[in-house]
Amino acid sequence: MRQDGGNSQGSGEFGDLGVEGLAGIISVLSRKWKTLVAICGIVSLIAVGAILTMSPVYQATCTFISSSQITGESSMSSLGALSSAASRFGVDLRGAPGDLSPLYPWMLENREIGRQVLEAPFVDRNGSSIRLIDRLYPDATDSIGRFDRALNRLHRKVLNYSFDRKSGVTRVTASLDDPVLAANVANAFVEGLDKYNQGVMSDKAGSVAGFLEERLADFEKQIEREEKALRDFRTANRGYSQSPSLSLEESRLTRNLELAQQLYLSLRSQFEMVRMDEFKRLPRLTIIDSANPPYKKTSPRALSLVGLSALLGLVLGAAAILGRHQWIWYRRHYLEVRSASAGGRSENGVGGGN
Repeated sequence: MRQDGGNSQGSGEFGDLGVEGLAGIISVLSRKWKTLVAICGIVSLIAVGAILTMSPVYQATCTFISSSQITGESSMSSLGALSSAASRFGVDLRGAPGDLSPLYPWMLENREIGRQVLEAPFVDRNGSSIRLIDRLYPDATDSIGRFDRALNRLHRKVLNYSFDRKSGVTRVTASLDDPVLAANVANAFVEGLDKYNQGVMSDKAGSVAGFLEERLADFEKQIEREEKALRDFRTANRGYSQSPSLSLEESRLTRNLELAQQLYLSLRSQFEMVRMDEFKRLPRLTIIDSANPPYKKTSPRALSLVGLSALLGLVLGAAAILGRHQWIWYRRHYLEVRSASAGGRSENGVGGGN
């Protein structure tokens, strides 16, 4: 009797069987569809609330390429005449500046470029002037660590760099909650990189020119030594033309002097030609596409987030309904087994007493 009563009770809301197979899952969820829809709605509302509290993010990208990538020349080619002249005198200039394009993403993390961008005034979408350091780290009381913390946030959250080795194109992307400010920051970083690149290349070109200036000074000293040797020889041997051996020695000293003079004049002429052209041919950055204020925010994407939250609510709701169903089924099944076991023991006890 108790078993029948238990079965009739268990066949109410959830039935007397556990969930078995896809058909059982669909059957349980279809009976509790209102609960499932309610859970999806609650999760979606939470997502909408989170979206409303999140700050929008706008991304602006500046794309550029080095002039050496366009012309197919490396910066070393601009020193070709100087390199050729130097190699004739045993000077290796292979350490002279080459194409720095692959290093641009690393150079963009230079502290001096970061300091210029952080402390420069920019115009936001409201037309107000603001410094980026005040936006990233408003706490002006921390004068010691403020710059380092703002620079860390700048490279970690705001800026992103990429370099395409096939095309030689470098992209600088700034992500901020103000579209105008994001575009200005991206363009400012590229301008700062161009100035830094010019400074590095000018210093390297100047170091090569300075080295060859020292070699020219050495040649001048060598010419002076050759002239003194020839002059002393002619002073000591005024009748050298009458002696074959002395004539040969005088010819050798004369050839040494002439060779030193020719080498000096050759290096001097090429050196002066390169000095006039070296700074004109230093590679500059060619802007392919300047960063413009984006009209559309990058994140948060409301439709995508709401859709994902609804899907998550569906999964959580289904898991909660099926879990509750299985728990109730297990609990009722366990009680029925205990009731049947207790009833059996009671009947055995009565039979034994008779």
